[in-house]
Amino acid sequence: MNTLFGLEVAKAVPEHDSGATDMEYKLLQVRGLRAFEPIPANYSDALGTWKYWTRISRLSGTTVIQHSSNQPALHLKDLGTARSAITPLALGDITDTAERPAPHNWQLRYQWLRAIYRNHFGLVPPLDLSGPGSEWIYPDYRFCRNGSVIVGLLNGHTNAATVLLKAPSLLAGKTIENLTDGGILKAGSDGEFSLTLAGDQYVLLYATTRPEDSLISPSSVKLWFESAPNSVWPGGDPTHMIVGYDTQGATVQINVSLNSTGPAAKSHAVSSPVTVTGRGSANLSITLPDADLNDRSYLSTHAGGRYVWQVSASGSGTAPGLSRLPVRLLWAARPTALPATVHPGQTHPITVGWEELPGYLPGEYPTAFDRADLWDSLASGRQLYNIVVELRSAGVGVTRKEFITHSATGTNTFQISAPLSAPGPFTWAIFAQTAEGASMDFLDSFEGRSLGADFDPEKPEIPPLTPHRFAPWIPYHYSENTQVSSLYFNTGTRLEANHGSQSAFLVYTNHVTVGRFSGFGMIHDFPQTWSLPPFPIGGSDYSFSCDIRERHGHRMNVDLQLKSPNVPGESAERGSRPAKCPTLHHPGRRLATVRSHTLSVPTGTVPCHL
Repeated sequence: MNTLFGLEVAKAVPEHDSGATDMEYKLLQVRGLRAFEPIPANYSDALGTWKYWTRISRLSGTTVIQHSSNQPALHLKDLGTARSAITPLALGDITDTAERPAPHNWQLRYQWLRAIYRNHFGLVPPLDLSGPGSEWIYPDYRFCRNGSVIVGLLNGHTNAATVLLKAPSLLAGKTIENLTDGGILKAGSDGEFSLTLAGDQYVLLYATTRPEDSLISPSSVKLWFESAPNSVWPGGDPTHMIVGYDTQGATVQINVSLNSTGPAAKSHAVSSPVTVTGRGSANLSITLPDADLNDRSYLSTHAGGRYVWQVSASGSGTAPGLSRLPVRLLWAARPTALPATVHPGQTHPITVGWEELPGYLPGEYPTAFDRADLWDSLASGRQLYNIVVELRSAGVGVTRKEFITHSATGTNTFQISAPLSAPGPFTWAIFAQTAEGASMDFLDSFEGRSLGADFDPEKPEIPPLTPHRFAPWIPYHYSENTQVSSLYFNTGTRLEANHGSQSAFLVYTNHVTVGRFSGFGMIHDFPQTWSLPPFPIGGSDYSFSCDIRERHGHRMNVDLQLKSPNVPGESAERGSRPAKCPTLHHPGRRLATVRSHTLSVPTGTVPCHL
């Protein structure tokens, strides 16, 4: 230790050593004895460590930092032919203090290790970062087979950082493309440039000397998608997207198209062109055509269709720019076939399919709207769609059938009869529309809750968690002997279920003192009132079920009850039906739609071929 580090350790002892399995951190105050970049001369800090040594004598070398026991905390030595550094404490596993909260310990280690490896050992990394916030940037790079270089920079802090990157051995003479934000960061680079990263941002750069190796476009005009949907349902409102461009000073026209790929590649829709120059972004809109039963190449992704968004640029004296982005095409409502002719009084079966209808509540689009059944059951039943088939005569609807669905993907067969009085010519309108409030469907498999028990048996003085983990459900229990208070043991949620991945559990006891009966259960209040139909008519519109298991196989009676409070002026026997409530089902309700998809095919004059 004397030869390598300049320290005498014959009498050294661990002043604090809590072990590596049950660590107890002790606070150490540290202060700088001399400046050693990036450690200033007036350096002062504190750290919590689970082990450090004392009774160390300094014989040679330089102590840059010492701790509160007047012992070396960072000691360096230059041997002439080699250099050494030592920290007689657990520097790699320190904890933040109350006075200096996270991520203070990361910054402390960065300063100490930079002093050791960069300034004492002289190890300069190929990617050298400096500037405000540079200590939080994680750099990395890889060589490509064609000689190009990929550089990754991750900002590990929530604050923005403006850094100066120096990498002449890697980047000098190369054109640097920003694959994250798009465009050319620097052409003919000298290996040095500034870059600002937002909090938690990851930036991927690509440096190459040959234009044909570009990952954005071999053209001098660079195009990329800043915002574009990855799934679309044709026939609704125009689709909006944001396209980024860097024209390198040229003036060009750009447009977006939806193209199918493969042997039968073609363009199915094209936006209006926009003239741009320099670097920036443009908003483009494109209207996608309805499903066409006569176009065999216009298939949904479910049926094997493959599509891309394509942004193109053209202009005088410039090579065409191009960029593509895969996109999934899905049908909101599409018939499998339509009759070639429609006659008044004739009934036609029309089978309509829909695919991955998107959620329309805030934050849901474009996720399939029935995902809540498995992933967030508390929100299930809040989104519904109305599938509509309408027969029109001379443009006016003469008959209409609707089907309310809570499945994002499915089919339904409609029986459509043309009225005898309808003269024609006939057209079909088939579409899907949102149907808020059309049904009071409710499904709860207790997803979306934190796992665990509501009551801690080891801490009986603490009451059960309120609200309970499976809220808004409320547990209850009862017995003939109302003086019994020990029925309840526990409630909560766990990873064991017949539907989804979670379930609610209730633990109760049927104590001998309860009397002739006892029971327990759960209650859920519906947020809005609704009325029951006159029995037995309309009863088929309602169904109620539950799934319950008694772990030990004991016999028990299970009741599923639908109740409501008494209505003023009614007897208790009739009190289960609120007065003046909206009905549970609203067939035919037309609402403002998020996406309304209409497919119109004339029949009787133009046959449809599949």
